[in-house]
Amino acid sequence: MTHNTHHQTDPDQQAGMSDAHREQQRLEQLHALLRNGDLACAEPELLDERILDGLGLTRDPDFSHIEVWLAHAYLWGRGCYADPAVRQASTLPSTLISFGDYHYECPTNCEGPDMDGNCDRCQQLCGGGSHQLMARFTSALGWLLSAARQGGAAAPPSTTAGPGPKPVPTRC
Repeated sequence: MTHNTHHQTDPDQQAGMSDAHREQQRLEQLHALLRNGDLACAEPELLDERILDGLGLTRDPDFSHIEVWLAHAYLWGRGCYADPAVRQASTLPSTLISFGDYHYECPTNCEGPDMDGNCDRCQQLCGGGSHQLMARFTSALGWLLSAARQGGAAAPPSTTAGPGPKPVPTRC
């Protein structure tokens, strides 16, 4: 008598594995775009907010780059953010506000300032307390995105001088 040893994977488990695989592929793609100087040319996808969340939790040095890229796309309605429903459902504003608080304090494993008083031993942009400024920026950016969502529309492109966001010149 022969037993069938082929094991069927639960469809929900398959979907989870493919999501994790897709997320890893997208993360690698974003890292490559960043390293090649082409991140500004990329169109954001829904998955990118989850990737940003993971980068923030691990205090990945690329968090700030991805954060600014996504915030720019959110404000200008690029990529997935061109859809008003996606912008309304986005967790990007609250994610940035949360990470502003999370990144403000040094990690618990920080060895503190060196003998000369330079605070750069945290694996983050710490020199002279700049990680706290970056954390405040992240939080303020989250509040800005939240206010933009309340207004309902992305900032319109502007070619004239004056207040307001300007499109970032790129080689795209």
